[in-house]
Amino acid sequence: MPTKVDRVFGIKQKLNRAQTHLEELIVVVEKFMNENEDPYVIEEDIATGAMQYKVKFKTPIPEILPVLIGDVIHNLRCALDHLIWQLVESNGQIPHNRTSFVVCKIKNSYDSAKSNALRGLSNEVLDLFESIQPYNSNSGIQQLTILDDLDNYDKHRKLVVGAVQMLKVVISSMKLYPIDQLPKEEKDPISLDLGLSASSKNGSRILKEGDVVATFPKGREYKNQFGFTLRVAFDEPEFVRNELVRLLLLDLFETVESIIKRFEPYLTSS
Repeated sequence: MPTKVDRVFGIKQKLNRAQTHLEELIVVVEKFMNENEDPYVIEEDIATGAMQYKVKFKTPIPEILPVLIGDVIHNLRCALDHLIWQLVESNGQIPHNRTSFVVCKIKNSYDSAKSNALRGLSNEVLDLFESIQPYNSNSGIQQLTILDDLDNYDKHRKLVVGAVQMLKVVISSMKLYPIDQLPKEEKDPISLDLGLSASSKNGSRILKEGDVVATFPKGREYKNQFGFTLRVAFDEPEFVRNELVRLLLLDLFETVESIIKRFEPYLTSS
């Protein structure tokens, strides 16, 4: 008969595997960022004489990144499924081929799961399980929806990542105005593409080779006044577009780890 230690160990093996992939991913991401410390070239616009900062990658986004992301997500999701299996056995019941950690975005889904994927759990565990479901606006853990959707997406399609700009502006005398409110006396304004479009998040956007991110008028001092660094973010699926990969995965890892800890008291030697 498995002991409580045995049950926890089996679940945390998946969590530890996710951590291993996450650590490998962080190394790959940091190497990419270090290799692209100044990811731009400064070119003159022949028509206007303005100086343009254009994106120029020194090394491409590593092709292994989407694979590593998928490995992290899948192992986190599996850790939760293992948790439910062990909780059913701890309650003296027999798991079946549909026993799993379901993520319920509406209450009807949870009501249906109680007699299916969650069959065999104690009432006390069911109450705790329901409380963390995303459809609960007060206590629900919304990261579960992201984890579940990313795992389903990765099963069928390739995750897509890209580079986003993180601005380093050091222009003390410049004022920023909406383009339609630019004062008439302001001549030759400096154009900065901050990436703050309706679809962007955190003031960032996915960059493409050759994108113009800043334009300095002819004759305006520009050296050492502007720059940007790169971070790696999701491009697809859309529901996480522009989210920084490292931060999101760390958040998901910590979420799963905390959920396992909350259910640990119910893992027994039964």
